[in-house]
Amino acid sequence: MLHSIGTDHGTKAWSNPHTDGKVVAAMSSVEQGEPFKFVGRSDDGFCRTDNQPNSWMSVDLGEGRAVDPTHYCLRTDSHTQTKPRNWTLEGKAADAGAEDWQQLRRHDNDATMAAQNYSLGAWPVDAGGRAFRHLRIRQH
Repeated sequence: MLHSIGTDHGTKAWSNPHTDGKVVAAMSSVEQGEPFKFVGRSDDGFCRTDNQPNSWMSVDLGEGRAVDPTHYCLRTDSHTQTKPRNWTLEGKAADAGAEDWQQLRRHDNDATMAAQNYSLGAWPVDAGGRAFRHLRIRQH
């Protein structure tokens, strides 16, 4: 999804969709880095929240965009020791009267992302046919 937005659906070379103004990445707090790195692909430094309960990183896909997710993936940075283990993927619809954040997938003691540089993880999601404009990863 972010790749498609960042390449104008495959018609140009990738560029970060946040810095291009196509999506808005946000963080509940910033220990290191900047929100645009959450949706980026390059290794230009760390991106992490303060170690606070319920910290989150989110992306607003922008007006007119919504996704009914079937899978999602995360990649961590080059730090080998700070890998997420307990988090929830949440979504929020675009409607003005949209409900609060809805849980799409919960991870408890998930060790998928190994303690090594640039660990990857991918998981299925059952969104029940619902489409979301806003997605976030929230630690618990």
